[in-house]
Amino acid sequence: MTSRKRVLVAFEHAGLRQVSFEEFARIANPLLQWHQTGQKERKQQPHEYGNTLSYFRQALRNGIWVHRSRSDSSLTPGHVIPFTLSSKGNDWRIVAVNPLGNQRSVADYLSLDGRTLAQESGAQLIVKKPSRKLRQELVDFTHQFGGYKEGDGWDGQNKHDDDTFPPAVIDLRSLALTKGEKYARLRRSLNRFERRYGKIKVREYDPSKDFARVKKIVEKRMQDIATRQPGVNVEEAVRAHLPFLDQQSDENTHSLVFYVEDKGREKPIGFSLTERISRHSAGLYAGVADPAFEDAQYAIHYHALLHLKEKGYSYCNLGGSETVSLDQFKRLFHPVNRPYKKHVVYYPAPARPHAVSYYGHPDGPKTIWLK
Repeated sequence: MTSRKRVLVAFEHAGLRQVSFEEFARIANPLLQWHQTGQKERKQQPHEYGNTLSYFRQALRNGIWVHRSRSDSSLTPGHVIPFTLSSKGNDWRIVAVNPLGNQRSVADYLSLDGRTLAQESGAQLIVKKPSRKLRQELVDFTHQFGGYKEGDGWDGQNKHDDDTFPPAVIDLRSLALTKGEKYARLRRSLNRFERRYGKIKVREYDPSKDFARVKKIVEKRMQDIATRQPGVNVEEAVRAHLPFLDQQSDENTHSLVFYVEDKGREKPIGFSLTERISRHSAGLYAGVADPAFEDAQYAIHYHALLHLKEKGYSYCNLGGSETVSLDQFKRLFHPVNRPYKKHVVYYPAPARPHAVSYYGHPDGPKTIWLK
C-alpha cells in the first residue's frame, strides 16, 4: 500500500512545488497558446481535448505539483509537467497530466527524475494524454515504461485510467442543419422535448446566482446515472463537476444555463461548459441536464453546440467516453472524426491486457484527419 504522505515526501525531495490553479494557469497559458497556434507546422491535431484550462481544472482537482523547464530558445519552448494524485483502492498513484511544451525535454525528465519519483514513493507513475512523440520516447526508446498501442482496448483494471471509446469531433455546420436520415432520431428527441416543455432558452451562467441550482441538477443527474450503472461513485462524480461551476464565460470559455418557462418563471434544466481549443475548434467539458425532463440531455447538447457555431467555431470535440451508453449518445450527433484515444503510459510497465476493439464500433478504431 502506498500512502499519500509518502508520495508527498517524494514530491518534496524532487523539488516539485505545489501551486494553486491560478498560478498553474499563468505558467501553462503560453504553452497552451503555442500548442493551439502551431498545429499545422508540427502536424498536431487541431481538436486535442486536453489542450484547455477547463480540462486541466478537472484533471488536477486533487492538487497540483509542477515541474517547469524554461526555454533557452525563441523557437523551442520549455516544458511544464503538472503532477497530481489519484487513488486506486488503498494505493495512491502519481499522475503527470498532459505534459506541455518540448516533448523531448519532457521525456528526458520523466525517464530519469520521473522514475526516481516513482521508486522513492513506491507509487505507480502514470503519464496521461501523452503525445505520440512522448509515448514513443518513453515506451519504445527507454524500454522502462509501458503503454498500450493504438487500437488496444483496456482490461477491467485499467479502463478508468483513460476513455474506453475515442473522442467524438462534431462538424457544427452539418449539425446545425439537422437534415437527412442520419439526424432523424435527434430531430425526434428535440421535437418531443419542445412539445412537452416548450422552447429551450439559453443564458450565460452566473456562479453567484446559479451555483446552488446547477449543483442540484448535477447531483440529480449523477444519482440517475448510478441507478442504471452500478458502481458509479455519485459523490466523486459530483466532485468532478464542481471545478466547472466556479467558471464564468469569457472570450474563450462559454458557460451556459438552459431553462424553460414555467408559468412565467425561469426553470433551469441544464448546464454546459465549452472552451476554445484552436481557431476553429472548441471542446465540451460539461453537459448536464435534469433527468426529470425527458430528452433534455439531447436538447442542451444540441443548443450548446449551436451556440458554438454562432460564435464562429466549425468543430466541437465532445471528448471520449468510458461507457457504451455515453458513446452511443455522442454518436447521435454523427462525429466526423474518430481519432485514436490518447493512451496513458505507465511506470512500472503493467502486464499487457488482451487487445480488443472498441465495443459497438463496427468500423473498429481508426484515425480520420481533418484538413
